[in-house]
Amino acid sequence: MSRPRPFDLRGLLCTPLFALFALQGTADAERGPSPAEKLDMEYALQNVLQLVPIDWYVYYPPIITVPDDYPSISEALLHAASTNQRILVKESPFGYYIDNVVIDASDFTGLTIEGECGVLPEVRSSATYGQPVFHIVNDENVPSTITIRNLTISGA
Repeated sequence: MSRPRPFDLRGLLCTPLFALFALQGTADAERGPSPAEKLDMEYALQNVLQLVPIDWYVYYPPIITVPDDYPSISEALLHAASTNQRILVKESPFGYYIDNVVIDASDFTGLTIEGECGVLPEVRSSATYGQPVFHIVNDENVPSTITIRNLTISGA
């Protein structure tokens, strides 16, 4: 659910640009904007820069690589950002990973866990049969996107 915005950002963004282009299209364009017009445009642009909330920018944290950054997928998840995190799983030096990964969906938005291109790293369950390798929990019923791809999962 998106947060309600208390101001019309689109109007603030369009006003100074419209004033600038309208001025360029008039017969007075050669004279340039008057000091009052310049002040109005600068003031409007400063207000836009001050009013844009930080959550409007899409943040992409650095890619976490298993086993280069962390030895297991579970360990990588402990250090993952909550938004748009990508975890790249390379082939294990031992041939396969032994892991039971529990993902709380309410902690992540846009999480991607994927095997390296051209390689399908194998992830085996560390517990007895019947335990999932990836267990996604969403007790709070929070909408989130979790993508798991390009992995070979066995022993679950």
